[in-house]
Amino acid sequence: MSLRHGEETLLQPGMASHVILGMWMQDWGYELSEPVLISDAGVERLTHQPQDLVMIA
Repeated sequence: MSLRHGEETLLQPGMASHVILGMWMQDWGYELSEPVLISDAGVERLTHQPQDLVMIA
């Protein structure tokens, strides 16, 4: 599924998803990845890793 305009997938409680966000340029890039669980109360993170930005040169 994609979160782009026109996506018709319905997010429902009990569904798990792996969210991957990224921006790739000619000589650098950034990627964020997070597994989540959809619940009646919203979204629950399925990991307890820090959400700090790490720069690798």
